[in-house]
Amino acid sequence: MNENSEKMYLVAETMFREGKFDQSITILEEIIAQHPNYLPAYCLLAPAYAEQGKYEQAKRTLREGAKVGQTMSVDQTIKFLEDIITKFPDHSLAYYSLGRAYANDGKYDQAERVLREATKLDQDWYFPYLYLGWAYEKQGKWEQALDAYRAAIRLKPDDFEARAYLGYLLQQLGDQKVGVNELQIAYRLNSEDITLTHNLANGLHKLDRSAEALELLDDALESIKTNEQTLAHLYNLRGNIYLDLGELDKSLVDIQKAITLDPTVGRFYNKLGDVYFEQGDYEKAINLYNRAAESDDEKGDALKGIGRSYLRLEDWDKAVNALEKAREAGDVDYFGLGLAYFELGDDERGIENLRNEIVNDGSAKTEASYYLGFAYATTGDRESSIKAFKQFLELSTDKAGDPEWQEWRAEAKKQIEEQW
Repeated sequence: MNENSEKMYLVAETMFREGKFDQSITILEEIIAQHPNYLPAYCLLAPAYAEQGKYEQAKRTLREGAKVGQTMSVDQTIKFLEDIITKFPDHSLAYYSLGRAYANDGKYDQAERVLREATKLDQDWYFPYLYLGWAYEKQGKWEQALDAYRAAIRLKPDDFEARAYLGYLLQQLGDQKVGVNELQIAYRLNSEDITLTHNLANGLHKLDRSAEALELLDDALESIKTNEQTLAHLYNLRGNIYLDLGELDKSLVDIQKAITLDPTVGRFYNKLGDVYFEQGDYEKAINLYNRAAESDDEKGDALKGIGRSYLRLEDWDKAVNALEKAREAGDVDYFGLGLAYFELGDDERGIENLRNEIVNDGSAKTEASYYLGFAYATTGDRESSIKAFKQFLELSTDKAGDPEWQEWRAEAKKQIEEQW
């Protein structure tokens, strides 16, 4: 900046202190027009707008200032904002900006403190509550985060971001129904937000409203213009829904499309592996799971997929090897391990893992109780074997109409009669 502009800024600062916000805004806008990279002008202009109740303009100014501030280091930005608060200790926007800077630097406790001060200084402004909610989330303070988002909604019911954040957090906490309700309101307010569309479609599917989820994704993929990486996640989600519905050909097309758009995401390879697994092409599934295992965040699930594929191929040694590695990665499949060890003749470890599947209420506890009956019979423990088969019959009552399960149930009854 030249000397004249520096003097103009000092005048604008004086006008601000005297409550002459119109004059301050006029000068600051002129400075920015001449020197668009001068950060102090943005930091003073945003609170000036806020003082006049022009919150959307204040919000836009903060975003523009944030882009300018990217040329500064995090420490420089925080130091600069702390200096601003020293000059203007009663203005919420300065506190908000500092709280946001702390949050972006991972200092969530400090962000919480500063953002709470922002909400006290301007009790009618909703925006600080959004970052306050995020700061609470990062600290695992779920109830406080929910309260922050709800406070933002009370102050501005038509803000889609507040409703989207609340809805997504409710989903994460297991309240899908209420979470989806909030996301639907947010979607009516802004149907162009990709993350919102993704989370809403995912929530609808989890509520067994898959037709609505697919319609939402179809509309988004046809109308929303965005980058290839973002589109890839929408295709993957639609592919996952088709997979759950058993429409494997459609699932295959969508997940392959996702990989074409963004080949760097391990989760996509895992899901494509699941499609081939369901189609019975276990070798292809294993190749894809191996590709997914290269990604740390997908490694456990991928190794489990490899292990289950080898179970279907009846390669028990490779199944155990993969499933034990999955266990080490934090993704254990007790039933798969129990079955593999049982088939290898290791009854002790077979029984241990099958029992763990049942005790931990695993998704395969019914199947585990069936094989546990045979494992106990092999060791000569007739009493435990009969007990396991009876438990299987009780757990499989709702499947009695399925032909495959009828065979299993008939065999279990036979085993009980023979050992009685």
